[in-house]
Amino acid sequence: MKKLKATKTETRRLKCLLTEPELQESSKQCAFNLQKVEQLHEEKKQVMKDFGFRIQECTSIVKKCSDNINNGFDYRDVDCEVELAVPKPNKKTITRRDTGEVIIEDMSEGDYQTDMGLVE
Repeated sequence: MKKLKATKTETRRLKCLLTEPELQESSKQCAFNLQKVEQLHEEKKQVMKDFGFRIQECTSIVKKCSDNINNGFDYRDVDCEVELAVPKPNKKTITRRDTGEVIIEDMSEGDYQTDMGLVE
């Protein structure tokens, strides 16, 4: 009986030495991609910084709202009428224009400097 010689073709991953042009091309790709990685890291830092600012801004708003809710009040600029030396010398009367609430305080040093058209 005669032995049959069977041949076939298959592909295998085997070690191959790189040629000089292949080494040069690989070097170029490596240098280009290393530079690209550094650039992407810088972009990522900037994006993270931007998101950090945006998160901080929202957190600040939430904190202010939370404080207002917990305290039941907020500080705002309110127009007031100020009467110096009323109800007596060295005192001043402050009347809120929005609510009519009256506050009596000691006059400040600056109040004595103010010319409000007081009649002597």
